[in-house]
Amino acid sequence: MGIVGSDSRLEKGSISPLEIIVISRDSENPKIKDILPEIKKVNNLDPFIEYKNIMENGIVYTRIGETKIISPNRIFDYFPIVGESALFEEAKQKLAKEIRESKTIKEAVRGKVKAHKRITKIGQQKYRGKVLVHFGEGIAYYDPKKHLRSFKEGPLRLVQWALIRGKIKAIRENEKLREIVLYELPRNTVEAISFLESEGISNLSKEESADLKDIYKYFLWLYHLSQQKFKKDNKTKIEYDKEEVTERISSLEKLVARSFIKV
Repeated sequence: MGIVGSDSRLEKGSISPLEIIVISRDSENPKIKDILPEIKKVNNLDPFIEYKNIMENGIVYTRIGETKIISPNRIFDYFPIVGESALFEEAKQKLAKEIRESKTIKEAVRGKVKAHKRITKIGQQKYRGKVLVHFGEGIAYYDPKKHLRSFKEGPLRLVQWALIRGKIKAIRENEKLREIVLYELPRNTVEAISFLESEGISNLSKEESADLKDIYKYFLWLYHLSQQKFKKDNKTKIEYDKEEVTERISSLEKLVARSFIKV
């Protein structure tokens, strides 16, 4: 059992729920049932606890109800808190195998990058037949009940999925990089960018890496500010510097145009 998302990446904001994943060879394992009642006592726990049985295919996907969503980052970001370490190693190897053998995964990740790039550009997305405005004209909106997420679905997700795109390419095309991506690359986004540079496997120059990290931290700060205003004052919007955001988005679009990892 472990945590994923902003908790495992050490990027958590003030009201982000704790996300739990259970990795097992048997989803009916009695030990899991013994632990879960205690886990569910945790404040601000995401009610959706995901189960991944490594004896089944499709570990690269997350299933919500009857819907399957491409989500390799659920294993990439996974931080184990209890259980066998060998089980997690098996999960990573199974993930790598699925990535290597499926072209569909590669194309799906490219689609994710494209989708979040569009949200970053216009500040909006279509969701369940509605148009959600996350940010625009100097105002960012945050209201989890209305699925408004400030800069999360735009710039933050764009960087995260661009990094995943690089991981997918490395796993598919380079055996040495495959091991680095699976076992050495930090979960934290900024630390991962620094790691790629320090190991000489970044496609970005030193200046570009510094710019990318600064942009990511800037939008993470605005996102956390949105969350804090919502939590403390019940405010669903914050003002931001439109000129600076536009400039940073323009720079980000150029940086994500190619893979972050040199394969």
